[in-house]
Formats: sequence, structure tokens, C-alpha cells
Amino acid sequence: MTDEIRKSEAEAFRTWIRAAVRSPELLAASDRTNPIGPELPPEVIRHARHDRVLASFLENVWTEIGRCAACHSPDRNGEQVERHGAQVSWIRLDDPQGTLDGLVDAALIDLERPTDSLLLAKPLLKVDHEGGQKMVVGDRTYKQFVRFIEDYAATRSGTYRSPDELPAPETEHSAVTEIWMKIENLPAEFDGMLLQVDLHAREGQGWSTERHATSDRPVFGAGRLWQHSLCLTAPRDSARSADVDRGFLAPGRYLAKLYLDRSGKLSADPSAELGTDELIGTIEFESDWPEGYSSMTVIRFDAP
Repeated sequence: MTDEIRKSEAEAFRTWIRAAVRSPELLAASDRTNPIGPELPPEVIRHARHDRVLASFLENVWTEIGRCAACHSPDRNGEQVERHGAQVSWIRLDDPQGTLDGLVDAALIDLERPTDSLLLAKPLLKVDHEGGQKMVVGDRTYKQFVRFIEDYAATRSGTYRSPDELPAPETEHSAVTEIWMKIENLPAEFDGMLLQVDLHAREGQGWSTERHATSDRPVFGAGRLWQHSLCLTAPRDSARSADVDRGFLAPGRYLAKLYLDRSGKLSADPSAELGTDELIGTIEFESDWPEGYSSMTVIRFDAP
């Protein structure tokens, strides 16, 4: 069978070549037809690969999925399904690709207006969400979700045409953990303001240049406290990246840097970062970093 196919193909090529060289029009033609294969640069093609897109979803969205599981995971949301129907179970167990496909099919990701996606609007409480507020505009989770959704929409629509149009790669590797932290004695007037906490580890007589963990959440003024789970961080491809992946934060002495968004900087520009102008204080402390809400590390804020 193979020999017959090869013979047939060879004869077809001969016929085509003979016909072409006998045609004055073809022999006189000077223009070229469109090239065979993709016209996009290799960098843009690689950016659209399924494995690259899935890796971005894993790092920017899937890592936060635990915060949504109580209401949206089929192994935990029986009561919600009875009240609202099976469509509330948009998480696919141990299946990030299936979860992403389901989010698009259910129109929770809006490919035409990415920042209007229900995946953002509901946890922001821009539309009704019985699960309450899970993020605020400009916080770390919001930035991650927007980063993925906008890039995913641009990739799906073929918006990128050159390497210069691709988003810059993230220089920091991060992962959410079940390590919780609380700060007490915050001024009541901080109520509702976003507080970002960056943790720097002790190194020699000073502190690490890069943060080892971060977290942000609005202050609960009535209780004069702030609490949230930690997101471990490390420079991408550094030795500490492996610790981030396994959720390990080394016990020891740390410096907490507290940044407060008093002016609504992030609401005005969600892509902005809190910095020196928003620094309201630092706290030195030690912790073994036990996991679990009931075992959270508690520190105290003393106003400068």
C-alpha cells in the first residue's frame, strides 16, 4: 500500500510540474503567493500555546480557587446547588483546564469586555454575590485575575501581532497558603481602607531586599484589626521558588511593612502599586508560621 501511494504521489508531482512549465502565464509570473504556514512571530505563537495559557491560569486564578470552593466546588456546595442550581458549581475538581473552559462557556469570563467579567464583578460586589466581597479593586487578587482575563481575551481574539504587544513576564513567583496572620490595635479610622502587608526575613544584621510573603485586605475598623492568609513570594526561578510551591515559610524573625491606601490610589488606578508614600509603619516579630485560621500569627500595631 505504501509503495502504491508513493508511486501515485510521484506521478502527481510530475504531472503538476509538466503542466506548470508548459504554461506561459505561470512562467512569466513575477509575484509571489502568500507564504505557507503562520505569519505571526514565533514569540506570539508560543504565547498562545495551550500549555502557556493554562500555566497563566494556574498561577493567577487557580491558586485562589480555595477562596471560592465553599460555594462553587461540587464537593462542598450542596446547599448552594439546592438553592441556585447546578450552574453554581463552576469549579471542576482537580481540573483547571476544565474549570477555565467552563468559566468561558458560562460567560463568567467576558472575552469582549474582560474587566466586566462576572468572575470579577461578583467577588467585587458590583453585582449580587451571596458569598460576600472577596476582593477590592487594585488588590493583589484583582490584579492577578485581570492580568489573566485580559491576556486570555487578547490571545483568543488574535489581538497580539508582534512580540512588543505581549505582556511583560512577571518577575515574582507567588502562591496562596493556609498560613494566616492578624494585626491588632489598628486605628478605627482605617476602617475599609486596603492594608498591604509585606514580610521581609532576617538576613544577617538586616532584612531581605525581596519580600518573602505578602497579603492585602481592607481593615476591619470596628474590631481595630486586619487578618488574612499569606501569599508566599520569591523572585522567579530563584532557589526560594521551590519553597513557594510547597507553601513553606521559614520560621524566624521577620519585619512586616504596612502600606495603607488612604487616598484611594488603587481605586483610581488599579494597576498602581503601594509604595513609600503609603508606608505607615513596620513591626518586628518572630513566628513559626503554623497553618490554619485557628493558629494564625498575631502581631500588634503601635502607631508611630
